[in-house]
Amino acid sequence: MNLLNLLYCFAFCVGGVARFFINNPNELFHALLSFVVLDYIAGIIKACSKNKLNSEIGAKGILKKIKIFALISLANIFDKEFHLHYFMLRDAITGFFLIKEIISMNRNFRTFIWG
Repeated sequence: MNLLNLLYCFAFCVGGVARFFINNPNELFHALLSFVVLDYIAGIIKACSKNKLNSEIGAKGILKKIKIFALISLANIFDKEFHLHYFMLRDAITGFFLIKEIISMNRNFRTFIWG
């Protein structure tokens, strides 16, 4: 198991535990939404700087972001249907994707800044 996969497993666990420390669970979702937008903007900046701006690649990026929110919606439905307390599955998945978006945004900006 490489370091990135280990980090993703850790992020999944942190997302579940973060729910107990955040008063409003929607704050985790709002943070994810902010980082999704920032990551997409960072990807556009990176593509512009390398003269590789392509609408097909941008559309694929948007579809990936939509899949993130679809999975979170499914986890929310699952939590409600099975009466899981504190929406642990939804918050764990949100935390996982939050860490993943932060890593992706960091990678895009690092490529843009240092070439």
